[in-house]
Amino acid sequence: ATSDEAIDQAAAFTAAIGGVLSGLAMEVRIRAPTNPLADYLIGLSQMAEEEQDRSHSACKAALAAFSRKAEAAGVLGQAIHARADLYLIGDDVAERARTRDLCLVPIADSLDGQRSVAEAVVFGSGRPAVLFRPGVANLPTGGLKTVVVAWDGSRTAARAMNDALPLLL
Repeated sequence: ATSDEAIDQAAAFTAAIGGVLSGLAMEVRIRAPTNPLADYLIGLSQMAEEEQDRSHSACKAALAAFSRKAEAAGVLGQAIHARADLYLIGDDVAERARTRDLCLVPIADSLDGQRSVAEAVVFGSGRPAVLFRPGVANLPTGGLKTVVVAWDGSRTAARAMNDALPLLL
């Protein structure tokens, strides 16, 4: 789940650059294999259903918190609740990022599952992405005052500069 600190930073950053913020909560769809023996021994189908229900509840709670914080910051766009299979979440987020100007991806630690989402967004969305780590590598809250450009004259560098221009103006 995305931390409250990450949501606060995203809202403050979006307000500082004069944007609109949409939040995406991805509910994990669990497709447990049909196995009567596993159901009898450990209740596999029931466990999968309970975890899916927990994911659904966590998404609703996260989007409610997001909506409150984004509205308070004056940047509320959409609160989107979507579902995807566990191993396809990154691809689904990347696909949705293609219709946005910028994708903010908070990363809490190496085991939070966001790394695969970040990789999918960076390499699969074709859009700019900002990765941040709340408490360690925070988003700026006062706008962007200093910009550093790594330039090697390549197509990739030109694309990155073009994608960054709306944030720099």
